[in-house]
Amino acid sequence: MKIQTVIILLLFCMKLFGQDTESHVVRYVISEDGLNIRTAPDLNAEIIFTLKKGSKVQIKEISKSITITLPNGYNGNWIKINYEQIHGYVFDAYMSELKPINFSFIDNQDCWQNDILHDWAVSIGKIDSTEYESYGDDEGTYRMNNFNLKNGHKYIEHYHWEHFENEIQLQGLRPEEMDQFVRSILGFCNNKNEHFNKIKLTTQKNIDISISNECCMHWFRIKVIDGKLIIKTQIDSGS
Repeated sequence: MKIQTVIILLLFCMKLFGQDTESHVVRYVISEDGLNIRTAPDLNAEIIFTLKKGSKVQIKEISKSITITLPNGYNGNWIKINYEQIHGYVFDAYMSELKPINFSFIDNQDCWQNDILHDWAVSIGKIDSTEYESYGDDEGTYRMNNFNLKNGHKYIEHYHWEHFENEIQLQGLRPEEMDQFVRSILGFCNNKNEHFNKIKLTTQKNIDISISNECCMHWFRIKVIDGKLIIKTQIDSGS
């Protein structure tokens, strides 16, 4: 058999059996409402089990040949997964390679007490950091720690003389992932439904949300610029 014929056959087999699938990877459920495992890749198929937010699943196969759109505008594919002893299909628009935001130490006013952006950066994985210090005026100093995270993400701490701010910058996320992360934070706002109606779906379009004295924080800002999700928070009011 000629070499050219062998190469053609190999390429055909790759296309037939593996080109539209991705296997043996891990994803996390990021939907606040969890995610249903179904018996078949169909929204009408029987629900076997509902995964909680933060559940870690092993993917057996991702079919990339068929992309569907849900009524809320989410695009995605069906994934065949293993979860403990459960095997079935989930819709990948509600999953991410990143762990979801961890809201811990909820108090009696339903506000989180941990530094969510710092904890999120730790879960992604810090690689290295660079510190900058500037004496801006007579009132005090400004210092910044810039941390490089895995997969090109960044985490930055801003030390102003009167208060502390931090931010996280995430790149390469799908619109559905950005939308879920934004909604997780907005879910703690007093007027969350009003904010949900404003953003609807965090698509490729640039967004800029700035909210003060609400959402369990003194101030925060969420921006999407050229596909990069940037979240910046200030927990205490400072002086």
